[in-house]
Amino acid sequence: MKRPTPPLFLFIVLSLLGLTVARAAAPEITEAMVQERLGKGQEFAAGGYGPQAMKEFRWCYDEGMVAVPRLKNLRTTILVGMIKRLSKSYGPAEEAMIKWRADAEKRLLAGGDDSAAVEFSAWCDALGEESRLIKTFDKLPAGDPRRRGFGLPGFTALLGKRRYADAASTMSFEAMARTADAQIARVPKNAEEDDPTHDLAVTQLLDFIEVLTGAKDTAHATEMVTKLKEFDASGTTQRDIEKRLKRAS
Repeated sequence: MKRPTPPLFLFIVLSLLGLTVARAAAPEITEAMVQERLGKGQEFAAGGYGPQAMKEFRWCYDEGMVAVPRLKNLRTTILVGMIKRLSKSYGPAEEAMIKWRADAEKRLLAGGDDSAAVEFSAWCDALGEESRLIKTFDKLPAGDPRRRGFGLPGFTALLGKRRYADAASTMSFEAMARTADAQIARVPKNAEEDDPTHDLAVTQLLDFIEVLTGAKDTAHATEMVTKLKEFDASGTTQRDIEKRLKRAS
């Protein structure tokens, strides 16, 4: 009686003949799957299990969130923040951050990758590498669409240098308005006078006003002033607006 062909032997034969051996398809990555693994990562981090937490966060960054468009923004904001916090107690997390930053910088300067600038600026911000962010930003010529990807981290770094036109090039007015509205929405309706979310929203809008004024975008600066006054009409905020307008003029 003829013996059946061993599976390994059959695999080798098919490979030598140039035939493809079908493999089971990987399960589709869903938002629920990503949220579950992100939650596990948080639990591991809170419990002091650095390696396990990093494994979940790495998968979410490299694979999970990339596959779910709705989570794209959280990937370079919330998740980066989680990894940054983990790095305070788990050294390899910081090593991974540096590697991700270096990879994003390489792709950014090579061009052709729309997500590279967002990732690079997010990691520079997390690592406290403002000077590196600005140095790389300056390698891109004025008007280069890649500058727009530097977003809020780039905006903040360049505002600190009073490079208003460059700061304005990192975010469209529409993006500034969305960010301002999001900050205002976080403020509780019955917030106390010293509520940090209120102060953060006011400061964010003041930053936008200063940059838009300094960049000679008067129309949009006026719109942002109106938005801030509708949110906070106090005398203190009015005086702060005047200070910012004077500084940027």
